Amino acid sequence: MNATPHDGMFDDAPAPRTREELAAQLRELDDPYYQESGQREHRRGARASLLWVMGEAAESPISGTTLDGPPSMDDIANEAEYAHQAMSGSSERGRRWQEGRTAGYLQGCENTLFWAAKLGDDDF
Repeated sequence: MNATPHDGMFDDAPAPRTREELAAQLRELDDPYYQESGQREHRRGARASLLWVMGEAAESPISGTTLDGPPSMDDIANEAEYAHQAMSGSSERGRRWQEGRTAGYLQGCENTLFWAAKLGDDDF
């Protein structure tokens, strides 16, 4: 699936978060807390999401959408919703996205994508 690349609306970052905020969250994932066995998959999902939002990974972490550049706000919001659907299994598509992914990975994606788009509370 292809989507429209970043439209230039956010020149310093593709989300309401600044590039510095996104990079700081990426560094935060190096904290020993995220190395613990119960947090590794959450870290993996959060890291995949941040790299995608920053335009450093072409494939989105849930739907596998491939972009030619950083995602737009719509792309990020859609991917956050897809992560929610996968977490809850609320749709056939969401249940398909659960396949091969742990709950920790999906939660890491969901939390991070909603945070990056400022669509939820300010907690990462």
